[in-house]
Amino acid sequence: TDLQLFPAEVCEVFRESELEAMRLRQGIEREEALPLSDGPRHFLAVRFPLLDDDGAITGLCFQATDITARKQAEDSLRLAAMVFDRASEGVMVTDTEQRILTVNDAFTVLTGFAREEVIGEKPSLLRCHLTPPELYQDMWDRINRLGVWQGEIWNRRKNGEPFLEWLSINTVKDKNGKVVNYVGMFSDITKARESQQRIEYLATHDELTGLPNRA
Repeated sequence: TDLQLFPAEVCEVFRESELEAMRLRQGIEREEALPLSDGPRHFLAVRFPLLDDDGAITGLCFQATDITARKQAEDSLRLAAMVFDRASEGVMVTDTEQRILTVNDAFTVLTGFAREEVIGEKPSLLRCHLTPPELYQDMWDRINRLGVWQGEIWNRRKNGEPFLEWLSINTVKDKNGKVVNYVGMFSDITKARESQQRIEYLATHDELTGLPNRA
């Protein structure tokens, strides 16, 4: 019996489902988690009554499909979505043609662009004149060879204000090793760079006069 295989509380869930199927005189479908010896497993359970020619219930049929892998994949997707949305770094995902597929909330905060303004556009809408063209060439050469690039780069916000960012770009490949997406993550390091430059300046100049310190 079920009690020989499962805890009493699980058997009670089974019983309630069976009674409901018989009361409704139709099949019902439920997801059920079962504690098995190799760990919890998730099943899609279907129960439906068997009726004779007169419509009387003669029995109950039960069918279950193991959906543990699907549930685990769904949980992983939910976790990834939560990390994506709550990350403090700006995140941008593009296709292989560098068309923007999605961005997170931090992207909109850091750049001033709303999500709907950038979907379908290319990352070049952020391009700033302070970044030399050869840097982009070197960046994509490295991405194509190694699948990753990271470094400092100047971009601009929607209002035209330049900002310095630390950018990491990674390729995403399918099971056959084919590149399907690019993911960029960046943080605004403008203030950190300004503070560093200020410290370096004060190390070699008088704070009051602005004159170089004597050797």
